[in-house]
Amino acid sequence: MRTVLLLIDLINHSFCHDESTNLKKKQNTLTKNVNALIDIARSKDWPIIWVREQYKADLSDMPRWRKEKLKKKGKEAKVPTEGSCEAEFLAELHRRPAEDETVVKKNYSAFFGTDLCEILKKSQKKNRVSGSLSEESIPRHVFTQRPWMPSN
Repeated sequence: MRTVLLLIDLINHSFCHDESTNLKKKQNTLTKNVNALIDIARSKDWPIIWVREQYKADLSDMPRWRKEKLKKKGKEAKVPTEGSCEAEFLAELHRRPAEDETVVKKNYSAFFGTDLCEILKKSQKKNRVSGSLSEESIPRHVFTQRPWMPSN
């Protein structure tokens, strides 16, 4: 039985926007701990899948519910867009883009509108270790192979 490491939303946006000031204070500790987990995964030859939220610059691919949520904030909220610093993974993390899979999500679920489910099925990984900044980013479906499919 093989194990896969899923790393979710460890991007600059998660640490830079207004609501994440506590994360910014903890960034060094978090990246150190995530890097330790990555190093363990690599030593055990576990595949690593990086998941990030990212949209087109014009936000044409952003779901309606997400746009409405941004509008309710009443200010110009920053979002991770293609080519922006906000959409990049934290530079301190031990990434190997040539070896690791990257999944770009446009919705809350990393399964909705992505090939994550197919990647997991194809690789026949049974155990999953997941790291994220939010418990809500690692719902039960990640571990049960029952993807959550939100409506737009």
